Amino acid sequence: MSDSTKHHSALCSDMEAPKPSVWQNSCGSYKKIAIITAITGRMDEVKFLPEQIKESPLIQIDRHHFNDLQVPVELRKLNKRQQALYFKQQFFHIVPGYDVYIWIDGKIQVDSPTFVEQCLKALGDGELAILKHGERDCVYDELNYIIQKTEAGSEYFVRRFAYRLKILKRDMEFMRGRGYPEKAGLHDCSIMVWRNTEQNINLAGAWWATCKEYDGFDQVVIHELSHLVKQKIQPIVFEPGSFHLVKHLKVQ
Repeated sequence: MSDSTKHHSALCSDMEAPKPSVWQNSCGSYKKIAIITAITGRMDEVKFLPEQIKESPLIQIDRHHFNDLQVPVELRKLNKRQQALYFKQQFFHIVPGYDVYIWIDGKIQVDSPTFVEQCLKALGDGELAILKHGERDCVYDELNYIIQKTEAGSEYFVRRFAYRLKILKRDMEFMRGRGYPEKAGLHDCSIMVWRNTEQNINLAGAWWATCKEYDGFDQVVIHELSHLVKQKIQPIVFEPGSFHLVKHLKVQ
């Protein structure tokens, strides 16, 4: 090998390989992305979404808002929280045809033009990504925290969880019986990213069926079901200033 060839080879080996685009995965490029929010019971106001940076102008990002008027008649007997969960857990059927679905709770105000890009980066080649919990890393710790706060009479927790305490305690024992591990990570379902795959459609369907049937705590149920089907949840960690929380207008 000549000196010039060796020099060229050395330069090539030192060059970084091009980084894969967050706008595609091993199955191809994302062409259609849905951003979904539902507000029932007038708990929140519709939030402004900054224009999002895209890799290509051909990428379609659609925003879908749902409210009480769009709740199917057969579900109006459910409480407002469950009605909102219908949109949160059945979007594959409500607005079909997207490559990726991004759920944003009504309390979230997006502040960054790279919000969607960060969501896709967290998803990577995975199928499901959910916001990493800001305080705890264990489902059991989360359940114990909620139970203790509710039993201590905290107004917010009493309103949200008092009528479901037996369900929460049952969930905890059920998960232990199924071998769900401690310190296995905890995610906040206020922001989620789902790829459109058959497994995800089935997982979301089971999630909705469970929460509809016995009004379970959706954050706990998705961890339990994902574990059962061996679906890894990728954690989403945003850059500082990407979003902030807005206090609910009222508590359900």
